[in-house]
Amino acid sequence: MRRFPRVTISIAASVLALLGAAASRAADDSKTALGSFGEVYTVKSGSYGSLFVGDLPPDSANNAVLALDVLKDGKVSRYLVPGTGGPEAESDAVLALDTIGNRVYVVWQANRVFTVAGFGAQGDHLGWQEPVDLAGDPASTKRNPQLATSVVRSEKLDEEGNKLSVSRTFLHLVYAEDGGAAGPRLAYTAAAIEGTSVVPSTQAFDLRGLAGNAPAVADPANAPLSLKQRPVARRGRDGDNVGVAFVDDPRGELVTLELRPIAPDLHYFADKARAVIIETGIHNPGSTIAAIVDKARAVIIETGHRILHPVVADFLSTTFLDNLAAADPALSLDAAVRGAWAHVIGVGIALQQGSTPSVVHVVELAGTELDGSSRALDLRWVSRRGLPPLPDGDVKLFLSSRAQEASIAWSVATAVRYRETQGGGWDPQRSLSLGPTLTREQAFKLVEQRLDDQ
Repeated sequence: MRRFPRVTISIAASVLALLGAAASRAADDSKTALGSFGEVYTVKSGSYGSLFVGDLPPDSANNAVLALDVLKDGKVSRYLVPGTGGPEAESDAVLALDTIGNRVYVVWQANRVFTVAGFGAQGDHLGWQEPVDLAGDPASTKRNPQLATSVVRSEKLDEEGNKLSVSRTFLHLVYAEDGGAAGPRLAYTAAAIEGTSVVPSTQAFDLRGLAGNAPAVADPANAPLSLKQRPVARRGRDGDNVGVAFVDDPRGELVTLELRPIAPDLHYFADKARAVIIETGIHNPGSTIAAIVDKARAVIIETGHRILHPVVADFLSTTFLDNLAAADPALSLDAAVRGAWAHVIGVGIALQQGSTPSVVHVVELAGTELDGSSRALDLRWVSRRGLPPLPDGDVKLFLSSRAQEASIAWSVATAVRYRETQGGGWDPQRSLSLGPTLTREQAFKLVEQRLDDQ
C-alpha cells in the first residue's frame, strides 16, 4: 500500500481554526465528521502554501489542495488528501464516515470527475487508501453534491457450509449535472467499501429514471433553480437505508426515494444461483439455456435449502429456474441470468412485504465478486407531491430520516419561511422571526431537526 505524506502544523493554530469553524454561522456539516473514538475530522481547501508549512514540492505553493484535519485528545494533525497536490483545482469536498472500519472518506471533484479516498488505520499507522474515481460523465459539469452512507449486511457460507455475516458500508452520492451526453439531469452513483477497498458503481444513474415513468402533468409548478439543481441524500434512521429527494422539473413535483438493503439470505441465494448458472454455462459451451437450467437445477435447490427455510427455498428455486428457462433464446446467458436474478429478488422482497413483485425495483450498483456475490439495493418509490408556490432565489430542501416527509425553506429579510409536507400535499406556510436570539442558519437547522423523527 502506498503511503501518503503527513505534514504537521501548529497545534494552537489548528485548534483555533477548528473552533472558529465550529462557531461560524456558515459552518458546513458535510465538511466535518465525528469518528467512533471521539476524533473530529474536518476537510479544508486552500493553497498548498497556506495549508502546509515546511518543504513543499517545487512550484506547488499556489496549487489548490485539500487537507484533512484530525482532532484527537486536544491535538490536531493535518494530512494532504492524496491526488490533490497538483495544478488541478479541487472543489465540492464532502466527508462521510465508515462506521464499520472507522475510516473517514473524502469525496471531491476535479476535472469534472468525483474521486473518493479513505483515511484511517493502515496496519500499524494512520494513512490513506488509494484514491478511486467514481462513475460519471467526464464531459458534464457537476454541482451541488451530497453524500450519505448506509450499512448493508449480507451472508456467505464458509467451506463447512456455516453462515457468516458480512457488513459493508455504501457511499451514496447525488448531484446535478449538465453539458454531458445525457443533457441536464440529476444523478446518483455509489461505492461499496469492502475492507480496505472501495468498489465504485459501474454507472451514474439518472434519478428521474430511477423514480419511474409517471403520467404527464397538465400544469406543472415552476420550481426555483436552486431546488431543480439540488438533490438531497440523507442517511436513514436505522442506518441501513438512505433517502433521496429531488425535484422532477418537467412535472413540477417533489420525489422521494429510499434505497434499502436486500434481506441477507435472499440476496445470498440469488447471487449463488446466478453464479451456479454462469459456471454451468462455462463448463457446457454451446448448450441452450434450458439445458443449462436442467444441469444446474439440483445444485441450486440444494443451495437454497442450506440458506433458506425449505418451503421458501423450494419456491424461490422454482421461481428462479422457471424464469430463466422461459428467457428469450436470443439473449446471452449473462443477460438471461441477470433477469432471473432480479426477478427472484423481487419476488422474495414481495413475499416478505406482502406486496406484489411489480412494485419491487432492484438496483445493481456494481459487478459481481469472484464468488458471485453482488452489490445491489432495494429501491422503493416513496412519494410524489406537486410543489407549492415558491419564491425565486435560494430555496432549501430537507428530507426526513424515513424519506416520507420533507420541508422546503427560504429566507427573507427578517424571517425564515417554510412549508412541511402533509399527506400528499403541504401544510400552510409558517415563519420563524430572526433576531439576536435566532440566526438564519439556526432557523434552517430547526426546520431540518423537525424531520429527524419522521
